[in-house]
Amino acid sequence: MNRIELDEIAARLEGAACAAILCHVNPDGDALGSAYALKEMMVNKGKQAACLCADPVPARLAFLFDEEPVPADFAPDLVITVDVASPEQLGDLKETWLERVDIKIDHHLISPDFGKAGYVDAEAAAAGEIIAELGELMGGFSTKCAQYLYCAIASDTGGFRYSNVRARTFETAARLLARGADGADLSEKLFETVSKEEAAAAGYVYTHASFLFDGRLAIAVADNQAKQAAGFGDEHFGNASSLLRQIAGVELAVSARQSEKNPAVYKISMRSAEGIDCAALCAKLGGGGHKRAAGCTLGAESPAGVQKAITALCREVFHE
Repeated sequence: MNRIELDEIAARLEGAACAAILCHVNPDGDALGSAYALKEMMVNKGKQAACLCADPVPARLAFLFDEEPVPADFAPDLVITVDVASPEQLGDLKETWLERVDIKIDHHLISPDFGKAGYVDAEAAAAGEIIAELGELMGGFSTKCAQYLYCAIASDTGGFRYSNVRARTFETAARLLARGADGADLSEKLFETVSKEEAAAAGYVYTHASFLFDGRLAIAVADNQAKQAAGFGDEHFGNASSLLRQIAGVELAVSARQSEKNPAVYKISMRSAEGIDCAALCAKLGGGGHKRAAGCTLGAESPAGVQKAITALCREVFHE
């Protein structure tokens, strides 16, 4: 993969007539905010663009992101991935789109090469920071883009609470507020509002978690039968690992949910304390992410099989 600079990406976008913007499976606020902002920048310049993802917009983010059908005549002359750390994170899009990727834009420290050219800034707290800078190079962006990008950055920094926050992060956020982003409203909806289904998922997590290695590792696994019985779905389980990580003494929190599309696969999410590299652990299973927040998939026949595999994966971390 050839290294490309942001000004070159801006020029490629300006010269394109139609862009496909791909984001990762189980899309979060950063993936969607960055992709939708980039799409809006293109549309505002009279170009065609579409955001593609293997999974639907999660219910908790539907207040900001509307899923739109891809036009029947959609024929992109530029294909970009945003916030995608590895080819596996494209999910069902991988087979059709991987070989067509022209530009990869990412901010993960562990970010394997793919695509014809790439820009990776591991110092950026979120992909949204990069897209905001790109937007400035393209002549600025709308209030709607500012909303998307503020959501992106707030999401990947836990409301500006995580260790990935830099002075640059606040500077970018300030510019987005100046362009019309409603930070208070977005923060309330992102961090202070849950649905009844999300509350049910939280209850399941707290009552079904296993604690291993003297309570330093917490694991919660939900198969499809358990989700149905408890009254929540895939899209409501996204915060599970963060909830476990809040428990005193937990250094590594792992949540796993059985895929509804492919029951032979469990989707894994990890959150950690300082000193435990989630990205490195998930990379062993073909995933990726940040040092303290990452994800991957795992083939398993049962919740017990998932727990056994995760325990074996983490044994070295806890020196047992």
